[in-house]
This record gives sequence, structure tokens and C-alpha cells, in this order.
Amino acid sequence: MGLPTDRLVMAEIANQLLPNSEVLSLEPLKGGISASMAVLTLADQKREIHKFTLRKPGDWGDEEYATKASREFRKYRFAFESGLLCPEPIICFEEHNFFALRWVDGTPDPKLTNREQYLIQAPQRLAAIHRAPLLSIDRDLIPINFDELTSSRISRDVRTVLEQLAPPPSEPISLRHGDFWPGNILWKDDQIVAIIDWEEIQLGSPLADLAIARLDCLWVYGWEAVDAFTANYLNHNPLDTSWLAYWDLRCSQRVGDCHSDWAASYPSLGRPDVTAEHMRTLQAEFINDALQRLGE
Repeated sequence: MGLPTDRLVMAEIANQLLPNSEVLSLEPLKGGISASMAVLTLADQKREIHKFTLRKPGDWGDEEYATKASREFRKYRFAFESGLLCPEPIICFEEHNFFALRWVDGTPDPKLTNREQYLIQAPQRLAAIHRAPLLSIDRDLIPINFDELTSSRISRDVRTVLEQLAPPPSEPISLRHGDFWPGNILWKDDQIVAIIDWEEIQLGSPLADLAIARLDCLWVYGWEAVDAFTANYLNHNPLDTSWLAYWDLRCSQRVGDCHSDWAASYPSLGRPDVTAEHMRTLQAEFINDALQRLGE
């Protein structure tokens, strides 16, 4: 179920966000698959305009779906208070299982053409996430996650290779975004103004986040960009990359057999060329590259 559209419900929501305000519009946002989102525009008593982003988590078989918005709201709150360019969470409407964020005046890069600035700014922002202080983290809300080998999405051949390798080191542990790709970055005037979709925030190896970003960068910008992204990231957060090939291989399996679902996000970003077949082809190259480096 999506966000509520009943006028009385929206009037109640508007009053909680901005007392005595008037609802001017509720416009759905396109592009993502993890949640239903919309921009709510209100007018206060002085007829000044205020905007909020409403986010209702998707129901992916979560046994605790009824409280999913509340959990995501707390994750956004942690990210915002850590200074990580997360939109400010305002109110969680637990009875409707969605929450409101302060609207950010920015959009994903139209047609994903801002390659040069992406390769400069995005690695810096990812490194900032990985350098965030880990004090006062609720480990039930933001757990340590090293258990991705249990995923049914991992192919038999890749699983065999991973299981033959020694377990990766459990240090360093950092905060992870969990889904750092161009569609989760908002821009204005060639500057990153927000990073969105913090529902997968967790603790774990920063190399896992880097590997995820590398494959998404490959799908959008190609191999040369992957190398530039990685080099710029390491300039901001020098890490031992001995295990990067391992994490590349492991995180290459996140997509499972959902290439068509993931590719569906790209037309709204102006990139209909990033098709399921395109993703499969470059994923295979990414896997082969990781296997080659592991064999060296």
C-alpha cells in the first residue's frame, strides 16, 4: 500500500507538520523501488510555501513491516545527526507507517551525465560515511553485517570460490550506507546536496560499500570511471585494499536475478540504455576481473 491520499488524513498530517497549514499538492516521486515517496507542499497562514518529502517503506515480506517506518526514521535520524548529508527526518506517522523528511532542493543527476563531478564528490561523501564516529550506536537498529554468504542470491560458482578463501578480516569496521549508487545522490548546481535511502545503513567492512559503489559506477560510467572512483575514495580514506577483490566478488551477487527490477530505475534517470542485459554483461566482466585478481 502506498501513501495515504484521503483529504482528511492529509489535512491531519499537514497540521502535525505545520499547524494551521493548507495542503497545496502531493506529488509522487519516481525512480526508486525500495519505498513509495511523494513531495507534500503546504502553505502556512502567511501563504509561505513549505515542502516535505513523505516516505513509506516498501513491503518486501518484512515480518515487522508494521513498524518498518519507525525503524527507518531512527536510521535517518542517526545519519542526519552524524552530519552525513542525510535529509532531516521530521516526524514519523507510525499509525500510517511512513515518515516525513525536510524536502531537499535537489534531484538525481538528469541522464547521469555529471560524470566528472560524480567521480570527485561521490567518493569523498562515501569516505565521510566510513569515517563517521561509531559512538552511541544502537546495535539492534544498526547491526554489524558480515553474513552475506548466507544469501540465496549468491551463485553456486561464486559461493564455491568465496568459501575456499579464508574469512575476510573483521576490522576495520565502519558505518556503511549499504546502497551507494548514483540514483541515491541528489544534486543542485553541480554539488551533491543530499544522499538518500538510508534504510540499509549498517556496520561492516568499508570495502563492501566500496565494492557496491564500484559495480554501480561500472554500469553507469564504465571501467575507467571505476578506477577513478576507487582512487579518489582512497585519497580520502586510505585503506588496505588486499581484500577488495573478495568484496567485489561477494557484492557482485547483490542483484541476484533482479536485473530487470534494478534496470527499471534507470529510464526515469534518463538512462534507458542501462538495461538488464547491459547490467548482466558488465556484472560478468566485474566478476571475472575480481576472480583474476584473486588468482594473482
